[in-house]
Amino acid sequence: MALVDEIGIGVGLFLLILIWTISIFLCLALSRAKGGAGAASVVVLILASVITLILWYIPRLPPEGVVEEVKVYDYFFIARVSLLTFLSFFVLVGAFFVLVHYASEPIKGKAIKMKRF
Repeated sequence: MALVDEIGIGVGLFLLILIWTISIFLCLALSRAKGGAGAASVVVLILASVITLILWYIPRLPPEGVVEEVKVYDYFFIARVSLLTFLSFFVLVGAFFVLVHYASEPIKGKAIKMKRF
């Protein structure tokens, strides 16, 4: 239950991710099948939708008490933003020079061999 306490993600979300991952995989696998198995992909999607709606409407537990808001002040905001700006600028400059280097490479033609009759 560490994820529930840390970031507010519960078991139901992981269950929904697992259900939809399996259903999309099955749809892709069954889309190439011939006959009645090809139509089973629609059944898989409908089944995943029904399970999603059931899990959506299951009563969830009420929050356990009121949490007091703690204001956190970010004293290094300006330093981080200026460092990010500095690094982003030089990444763009580096990408520009790589592009210029790639575009300015000489392309040498091959010698034509001539046959004499």
